[in-house]
This record gives sequence, C-alpha cells and structure tokens, in this order.
Amino acid sequence: MMSISTVAWADTTVVRSSFGNSESNPRTGLVLDKEENLYGTTQGGGGYDRGAVFELSRGNAGWTEETLYSFNQSDGSSPMATLIFDHGGNLYGTTIAGGVYDAGVVFELTPGLGGVWTETALHNFAGVNGDGGAPQSNLMFDNSGNLYGTTTLGGINGGGCGGLGCGTAFELAPTADGKWKERVLHRFTGGLDGGQPYAGFILDAAGNLYATTSSGGAAAQGTVFEIRP
Repeated sequence: MMSISTVAWADTTVVRSSFGNSESNPRTGLVLDKEENLYGTTQGGGGYDRGAVFELSRGNAGWTEETLYSFNQSDGSSPMATLIFDHGGNLYGTTIAGGVYDAGVVFELTPGLGGVWTETALHNFAGVNGDGGAPQSNLMFDNSGNLYGTTTLGGINGGGCGGLGCGTAFELAPTADGKWKERVLHRFTGGLDGGQPYAGFILDAAGNLYATTSSGGAAAQGTVFEIRP
C-alpha cells in the first residue's frame, strides 16, 4: 500500500515592514530583483498622497524601506497593479487614475545615478473615444518587447457597465523614436464577451493571450477569454 506523508507549515510569519504616513494601502503583489530586493506600490501616501513605488532591501540588520517614486496626479495616481521588470532593470506598471485625462497611465521607472528613479508615462488613457480607462491589471511583455494589459473601463462608451465602457485589452509597442504606440485589441461590450477585466494576461507558445473578466458572459458572472493574433 502506498503511504502519503503530510508536511505541516510552521507559523513563521514575520512582518518585514509596516506602512504608515509615508505610504498607505498597498493593493498589489511584490516583485524581486536579481539581488532579491522587493518592489511594490501603494495606492495612497507618497509625497502627494497619490500613491508611491517602494523598495525593501535586505541588510544585516534587517529590511530597509525606501520610497522610489511618488505620483503627483499629472503623471498618474493610485497604482493597483503588480510591477514587472524588463531585462535592463526598469520597472513597469499602471495607475488607475491620473495622467493627462485622469483615466490612468502605463508608466516606466528607470533607475539613475544616486538611486534616483525617473518616471515616464508611456501611455495616458483617455477613457473615451474607444480608448480604455482605469487599468488595474498587471502588464506582460512578449518576446518582441511589446506590453499587454487590460483596462477596467473605457472602450465602448454609453453602453453597459454604468455607461463608462466595459474595458479594453491593449498592446503597447515601442517605436523607433523611443515612444510607445497603443493598439486596442478588443473593446468589451459587457455581453457574451465579458466586461470589466481586472486581471493581466498570460501568453501561450502560439502568441495567444488569456485572461478573465469580472462581469458579462452567458451567466453575467464573468468569463475566461482568449485573444488570438
């Protein structure tokens, strides 16, 4: 008879950092760099109370927290997606609000001399005229360096989802002049195709994208969907 061994986890939870006045309300996961420093975002706090990006670095005396960047509304506000790294050590993420149209941004944080990080808004979502708004999903790179994500609102306006649009799936591709060009891959209707996606994509070997929506579908309770190139 085959025996099965069960291993129990010991309760070894240790608080590495407690947020206070400088940052508040983290809503995302964390990401590790090659030195195993931790990076994340907070929806509130920071220098302008619009959210921040932070780093936790491990030392002999424990963990040290540092605010890498504070959003100021014009460059984004309220990040709610887990960050990702590129091969050069730059960080990428989204904010649900702020930017030129107050509908959120896709941003890049680039490390510089003296530990100073520079933020660049790669795309300002409009939330109207077919563009998405309020992105909350994690971003994902493909092998060609294009970024993919979803927005919770925008796309087809005036329809379902409170008249604010039911969200989009988008691609951001780098251009020769160093900028990024957005292409909307799908505008959700809130019907059988789903609506209001919060999740980021995964990519299969054939280049198909997969994610979920929080509403719509045959039972109006959400969908798992595929987008094919």
